[in-house]
Amino acid sequence: MKNKNLKKYFSLFFALLCFVQGMIALPDASAQISRQPYLQKLTTSSVLVAWRSSSSQAFELRYGSTPNMLTNSLTSPASTEHGVDIVGLAAYTQYFYQIFDANGNALSEAEHFYTAKPDTEKDANMLVFGDCGVANNNQYAIRDLMLNEANNNGFDFGIVCGDVSQGNGTEYDNLYFSVYQDILPNYCFYPAIGNHDLYGYPFDNGTAQQFLADFYQPTNNPAGTEEYYSFEYANVKAICLHVNFEEDYAIGSAQYEWLVAELECRTTDWVFVYFHQPPYANGWDISWFFNQYDGEDGVRNTLVPLFEQYNVDFVFNGHMHGYERGQKNGIYYVTSGGGGGNLDSKKNNWSHISVENYIHHYLIVDVTGSTLEVTAIDVNNNIVDNFTKTKEPSALVAAFELPANICDTADPVNLNDFLHPNATSGGTWSGEGVANDMFTPDALTGEIAITYDLGNEPCSKTAVRTITIENCSITVKAKVFLEAVYNAETNEMHTDLRTNDLLPISQPFNRSPWLYEGNEDVNDISEISADAVDWVLVEARNATTAELIETRAGFLLKDGRIADVNGSTDGINFRTLTANTPYYLVIRTRNHLATASATTVSLPNATAYDFTTAVTQAYGSNQMTEIEADVFAQLAGDFDSNGMFTYADFNAYISEASAINEYLDGDVNMDGQISVEDFNWYLPNVSRQGIDVIRY
Repeated sequence: MKNKNLKKYFSLFFALLCFVQGMIALPDASAQISRQPYLQKLTTSSVLVAWRSSSSQAFELRYGSTPNMLTNSLTSPASTEHGVDIVGLAAYTQYFYQIFDANGNALSEAEHFYTAKPDTEKDANMLVFGDCGVANNNQYAIRDLMLNEANNNGFDFGIVCGDVSQGNGTEYDNLYFSVYQDILPNYCFYPAIGNHDLYGYPFDNGTAQQFLADFYQPTNNPAGTEEYYSFEYANVKAICLHVNFEEDYAIGSAQYEWLVAELECRTTDWVFVYFHQPPYANGWDISWFFNQYDGEDGVRNTLVPLFEQYNVDFVFNGHMHGYERGQKNGIYYVTSGGGGGNLDSKKNNWSHISVENYIHHYLIVDVTGSTLEVTAIDVNNNIVDNFTKTKEPSALVAAFELPANICDTADPVNLNDFLHPNATSGGTWSGEGVANDMFTPDALTGEIAITYDLGNEPCSKTAVRTITIENCSITVKAKVFLEAVYNAETNEMHTDLRTNDLLPISQPFNRSPWLYEGNEDVNDISEISADAVDWVLVEARNATTAELIETRAGFLLKDGRIADVNGSTDGINFRTLTANTPYYLVIRTRNHLATASATTVSLPNATAYDFTTAVTQAYGSNQMTEIEADVFAQLAGDFDSNGMFTYADFNAYISEASAINEYLDGDVNMDGQISVEDFNWYLPNVSRQGIDVIRY
C-alpha cells in the first residue's frame, strides 16, 4: 500500500513538474559548452572570444566593465563553432564577459581580459613555451606554474612555439584546450604550426586543417592565411612563421616576400620571430631515421640571413624537447620545447649555443623599455636560466611622442620636432588644431588626438597620440565705452560695423603706430559676435615700471565688455602673465584716446575693471569724458592713435573723408562712412593730451 501511494505521489509530482516546465522556459539541456571560451586576435580595441558547443545553437555573449555590469551583448549564430569579435574597446582596459544561451541562462563563468597596450607603452611581458605534450603529469605541472604566474603577477600574452597538440593534428580538445582551460579564457596565446599540428601526422604530414579550424589567428598577409602572421603589442613586434616545408619559405615564395616586407617595416624597438623547427639544435639525434639532426638547414640558409640583415632581436623555437640558448651575429636563438613532451638530450655541438638544459620548462619574457629579460622556469619552479639584452632604440617608422599636456595659450609647435630621431619623416599630420605640420593649441580644450600617417609601402603606418590641452591663460576683464559710439537712449554702443559686415576677421593693429604682431583672428565674420562694436587692443603693464608685459587683441562689445576671439564674451585671454599678480591695464582703439587703469589690477580678475563709472578710473588727469550722468567714455578723435590730439589727427581725418562702407580709422563714430559728423566729435577734444607712459 505504501509503495502504491509513493507511485501515486510521484506521478502527481511528475505531472506538476511537466506543467511548470511548460509554463517556465527551462534551459535546453543540449545547449552546453564543450570547449571553454578562449581569446584570440587581441588588439588595443578588440578581441575575439571563441568557444565550442555540443550542439548547433545560437548563443549570446555579454560583456562590460564589471562582472555585474555586462551591459553589452553580441549574438553568435547557430553553430557548434563560435567566434565573436568584440570591438570598440579602450586600450589596456579590463573587461568582463560571459556566455548565455538563447533563454538567458549563463553557460560560462564571468571571465575577464585586458585589451592590448598601445604602442606608446614601452613595457610588456609574455609567456613562451612549446611542445605541450600529451596531457601527462609534466604538461600539467608546467600548466600549473603558468597559471600561478598568471594569478600572482599576470602577463600580457603568450606564444606557443608549435606542436600545440603532440598527437596527429586533431587532438586539440584533450591535449590543449582542456589542459589550459583555466588560462585561455583570460589570456591570448598565439601558436605556431608545428610538425605534429599537421593533419594526420606522421603519415599524411600535409595541411594543418584542424589547427586552422580551431584557432583564429591574424590574417595580415597578402595570402590571407593564418599559417603565418604578425602582431604588435606595446613596443614589441612578433612575427610567426610556418616552416614545416622548405618550399613554403623559399626565396621568392609568398611567405618569404611577406617576411621581408614585415622586417623592413620596423615600427617597434623589439622584433621577435618565432616558429617551430629551430635553425640550430644540439639536443636531438634522429640518426636512427636518416641522419644527425642539428636544426633546419633550410632555415639557416634562407631565413637566418634575413634575420641578420634586419637586426631581429630574438628567434624563439620548439621542436627540440628541452631548453637551449645561444647568440649568433647579434641575435638570440632560444629553443623552448619543454612544455610537456618527452625530453631530448645533447647530441650535437653548435659552438654558439651556450646554455643547454633538457628539462620541462616555460619562459617569462619581460620587456622594460630598452631592456629585455628572459627567465627560464623549470618544472620545480626553479630558475634555470636568466639573461638580459639591452639596446638602443631601433629604426621606428611612425614613432612620435607628445608632451602629456600643453597650455591652450602655447605658441604653435612644429609636430615634426616630436618625431623619434630614427622615425621616417615625410608623413602626414592630422587632427584638430593641425595645419601644415603645425599644431596650434589656442582655443582648444580637453584631449586632442593627433595622427601621423606614413603611407609609404610596405611600411604603411598610422600612429595616434593624445595630448591634453590645459587652460593656462589668464583672463583679463575690463569695461570701456567709446564717446562717439555710445547711445544714451539704449545705454549701449551701436554695432553698425558688425551689422554691415565691415569688421575685418583679423586684428587690425599690425601697422603703425601699434605694430602689434598677434595672430588673433576668426575664420569667418559670422564667428564675430553680433554685439561686437570694433576690435580693441588690451595691454598688461608692470605694476612698478609700467613696462609693457603682454598685449592681446579682442572685440569690444556694445555693453562695454571686452571679448576674446575664441568666442568667450567675458574677458580676454592672456598667454604669459603670472596669476595673482598686479598689472596696469591699457585699452586702445583705432580712433579714441587710449586709457590706462588708475590702479593696478590683480589678474585674473573676477570682476571687470570698469572705466565707465568715474573719470578717476583712468590714470592721469581728465583722460575720459562724461557722456551722461555718471557714465564715462574714452575721448573721440585720436585718428592717428598716438595718444594726443593734434593737427595730425585732422590730416588723418581729411585723407579718408567722404569714404563710404569702409573700415577706416577716420570713422570715429563707426557708422561705416566718414563725414563731418566724425570731425565734430574730434573738434571739442583738440588740445587734449594722453598720459606720457602710453603715448606713442
